[in-house]
Amino acid sequence: MKVEDEIDVRSTYCLELDHFVFVPKYRKTVLIGRIRDRLEELIKEQCEEFGFEIISLEIMPDHVHLFISAPPKFAPCEIARLIKGYTARFLFKEFPELRRELWGWRVLG
Repeated sequence: MKVEDEIDVRSTYCLELDHFVFVPKYRKTVLIGRIRDRLEELIKEQCEEFGFEIISLEIMPDHVHLFISAPPKFAPCEIARLIKGYTARFLFKEFPELRRELWGWRVLG
């Protein structure tokens, strides 16, 4: 058996490791209960769709730590946009009280 055959297939690709910290507006403690559980599901869905491997995911009441491995074709800012935009859209739709909590009484929808 050749040495090349023993090498892990993933090691032949150049992957980038990224650590993200996402914080709700004013660092409010809104990431609890059902919102926390749904946020975790949404992050995992989006990472799976784009081929990101979640190395570590910690959701605290006022912030999220996400450490992922991603193909180099995705810039870190693009990864953050894909995950934050997707999760925010679904969370605001499914939990209208979240929008009121973060944006005040003037925001409708």
